Amino acid sequence: MLASLNQHSTILNYVVGQTELRVSELAALFLLLGFVLGLVLSLLFILTRRTRRWLNKSAEQR
Repeated sequence: MLASLNQHSTILNYVVGQTELRVSELAALFLLLGFVLGLVLSLLFILTRRTRRWLNKSAEQR
């Protein structure tokens, strides 16, 4: 409900252009971006740990 009351807009400049967004839309965009970035980094960390374990196990069997 608070986001629907906040009608202030701001201009977002990025590398290839710019756009005008409401502050609530911008906050939601950054929240989603942070969530996705955190999820990708966490999955990458888990994948590298499992790969290291798998490589260590295969090296020990030789």
